[in-house]
Amino acid sequence: MTAASVEVIARWLGAPEEAIAQNAGGERYLVAGWESGTDTFRLIVRSLNEPDRIVLVAPAIAIASPSDTPPERLLEILTALAEASYEDPLCAWGYDPTEGEIRLTVAQISLNAELSEDMFWSLLNHTKASVEAMAARLRCP
Repeated sequence: MTAASVEVIARWLGAPEEAIAQNAGGERYLVAGWESGTDTFRLIVRSLNEPDRIVLVAPAIAIASPSDTPPERLLEILTALAEASYEDPLCAWGYDPTEGEIRLTVAQISLNAELSEDMFWSLLNHTKASVEAMAARLRCP
């Protein structure tokens, strides 16, 4: 079985080579996305250069700028993120108070096993469902 590098994951997704980028530190990552209804979501896939570790990040699911969001609504949003993180241990919901960005990070560590394509698709589908559910929840105050 081959390690789940970003190149392998790109092949599983059918993504073009141009979807793979590299940051200043030399880490390679895959940029992808999907549409759901009228929403478009981005996804960043990082393989931690080990066969059993992968991180999926869905950035900017929503923006709740502290200067533009009423305090009561911001409290509702932060509570929803905390509840979702507690209810699903795979999902780490985050809020950036400087810009108001809401994001999801999902890290998968498969002890004693390399990430298989089936495991990846399961993780990806879980991530997508979580993002879509939270986006819908955030739209309904």
